[in-house]
Amino acid sequence: MRRSRFLIVLVGLCLALGLAAVPTAQATPLLCTGAGCAGGDPQSSGCSASASNVSGTEYWANSWSRSMRDSSACSARWGRIVVDDYLPTLGYAKSVAVESQRYYAGNWVAADWRSKRVGSGVEGTYWTPMIANLSDDRARVCHRFEAQDGSWYDPWTCSGWVS
Repeated sequence: MRRSRFLIVLVGLCLALGLAAVPTAQATPLLCTGAGCAGGDPQSSGCSASASNVSGTEYWANSWSRSMRDSSACSARWGRIVVDDYLPTLGYAKSVAVESQRYYAGNWVAADWRSKRVGSGVEGTYWTPMIANLSDDRARVCHRFEAQDGSWYDPWTCSGWVS
């Protein structure tokens, strides 16, 4: 009896002083880096946790935006589209893509291309699979509109190349 009162008083005192043991949140471990991220999902890999928009790749419209995201921790990039209001986008789908080129033997050559199609009348954030972001690469992000039935496509509208 005396011991249980002592424990109750001790626990109460610790709580009052803020000394209780509270588990700390663990950071999501990175599951890939560089070329190992190519084709992977930035969310489930942990790469999106510290990602930021790449300057000069943003494009804003009335009800949606697109940008290229970069994770320096993963050495990876991906395209992202955010649809804020589905009404203006009814009747057509949107696609976002990220493309990279590598400098090789004095020329820029295609290295990787990843895209994501987003249907008509949806809201939310969508992203492409990742591409590697290596020191000798450059990348850009693109978007286009498509008929729901695939009968027509607008040409790709792309950002400038960024290293």
